[in-house]
Amino acid sequence: MNRIFLVLGALTFFLALNGFQCASSMMNTAQLAMKNGDYAKAKTAAQEEVALRPDNARAWMILGRSEFHLGNYVAMKRAYDKAIENRNSETGSISEEEVGGIMLETSHAWSLLYDSAQARRGAGDYTRAIATLDSAEIVQSGNPMTFHLLGVLYQQTSKDDRAEEYFDRYIARTRSDVVRGLQEGLALGFPQERVRAALGQPTRPYNPQLNQLGDYWADRSLTVYYQGKVPNLTVRGWDYVETGQTPYLITSLSADPYYSRAYALREQKAYDSALSLLGVVDGLDPDRQEDVGNLLGQIYIDAGRVEEAEAELNRRIAENPENVSYRIRLSVLRFKQEDYAGAIDVLQQALKVNREEGSQDHQDILYNLGVYHKNWGIKLDNELGTSPNAPTEEAVFAKYRSAIDYYQQLDRLLGEFDFTLLVEIGLMAARIGDDSLLQSVIARFEEQRDNPTYNTESGYWRSLSKLYTYTGNVEKATEASERAKALGG
Repeated sequence: MNRIFLVLGALTFFLALNGFQCASSMMNTAQLAMKNGDYAKAKTAAQEEVALRPDNARAWMILGRSEFHLGNYVAMKRAYDKAIENRNSETGSISEEEVGGIMLETSHAWSLLYDSAQARRGAGDYTRAIATLDSAEIVQSGNPMTFHLLGVLYQQTSKDDRAEEYFDRYIARTRSDVVRGLQEGLALGFPQERVRAALGQPTRPYNPQLNQLGDYWADRSLTVYYQGKVPNLTVRGWDYVETGQTPYLITSLSADPYYSRAYALREQKAYDSALSLLGVVDGLDPDRQEDVGNLLGQIYIDAGRVEEAEAELNRRIAENPENVSYRIRLSVLRFKQEDYAGAIDVLQQALKVNREEGSQDHQDILYNLGVYHKNWGIKLDNELGTSPNAPTEEAVFAKYRSAIDYYQQLDRLLGEFDFTLLVEIGLMAARIGDDSLLQSVIARFEEQRDNPTYNTESGYWRSLSKLYTYTGNVEKATEASERAKALGG
């Protein structure tokens, strides 16, 4: 959980006891109470003062600070807004330094609310976490980190429409800054020295002791924020704050809302919009490139843009030849076009790249190789005898044997009973006339007849019924079929 903590330190603003000439008794009481840490008393006196003199910015500032110390952050925000609104009042003005202190303490209040919402989320109290973030949005309106966490919370509570709403607000608030930063060579996780090498020395360097929470370049109106400890600081976010805009003092960017919306847009068939967002993710977060590559490939496939999909996947394979997930995605693309030879060739190359025996990628490769050979065999099987150039039975059986071989490799790798895999082996054994293999598969099924892990699943009995059918054992096939029906299958 990322915690946000602002050290007020040297920039903490202090309330002078001589606020303005001829101070009222309420002001004197309020200021003395603030000095003594009696925030409830200071609040009461300041309220009485602004009731009589609503343009007294100094009284509003005291009231806001009292509310801050009492934990009433929304009330603090309202009081501080009135203080800034009346900052030049003759009744009680406030200085530019004090305005800066108000901004800093407002950010501090936001950070306390944000951390509280994170803690409540961690405890599973999503309702209170959302309510806390609603307060955070009032205290510091438009902070993208608030939108991000609200989107995550609504996603976790299965309120997808609200999640999309807040992810869209996050994207609207951050996208121009993100794209501008990408054009300047920024990305999440980059080390500080790489940033400074690209942008030059900052006008005001990172110094948390002085509440300079990032490197600031005045000529770019850019602040880059970091995480970690010196000298191993890495980029956590950035923003561009033009003259007159209010900075948030700390920004942590995330590619997750962009990716989440791209995924949802793909399901809505808004492919171009999804691709646009994925382009942002690809640049923003280098650690998400595998996710981006896979979703890009799927979007191109869904959109019927097969050539673009293949070109994109080949580009990513060339850039990262050790990443077999791109090869698996490319093989699926070719398989869906019934280019079985091409799909198989890609996966055989992937087998040479993947040297981690038993990894999930290794298992996926073996399984898909079995699927591709099996489906190629079925296609050829359906063409038997249809023309003088039709495949031979031996050519068909060769594909089935290859499929069996890959499935058996996966079976040995798994080291456990998987009836969905074994039934495929048994059915192909029956087709090629390998009775010995068929009987060995049935024997493994029968070993699990009394195992509640499997004998309570209709799929187990339905599979066994099919296998018995190929042996000609009608009685056992019927019995297994009835067991499957009884279990709803």
